[in-house]
Amino acid sequence: MLADGKPHRILASPLRRTVQTAQAIGERTRLPFAVDERLLDRDYGQWAGHPRDEVVSRWGSIDAAPGVEPIASVTARVRGLLEELVTDAPLVLVTHDAVLHAILGDLDPDLADAALDPASWCLLGQDGTGTLAVTSTNNH
Repeated sequence: MLADGKPHRILASPLRRTVQTAQAIGERTRLPFAVDERLLDRDYGQWAGHPRDEVVSRWGSIDAAPGVEPIASVTARVRGLLEELVTDAPLVLVTHDAVLHAILGDLDPDLADAALDPASWCLLGQDGTGTLAVTSTNNH
């Protein structure tokens, strides 16, 4: 489905699972991909690898746990990338659910906790004023 959109560029987080996904998309679209650090998953600090329920039970939320990258930081780094990439040509960005939740919530607060299945994709586009907007989420 992503190949049918005829993207002109593919960018991925540097983590292995996103690089592998970008490679597969690149093979299908016959496009190379590049890695961009700004698409890296949220830094969970010392809580990386701990079950979400454990962290929430102890601190009340992921955001309250010490050492976790603030969601505002995730949003700012991805927002900067998106502003650089604004174009009429389709792009594919391969990243992580925490990054997607940050940017979706920034563009539409009602989508901050949107359901995002593994390997699903979201579509962003420009509205009539050129402002970036969420078109759809959790596509398969």
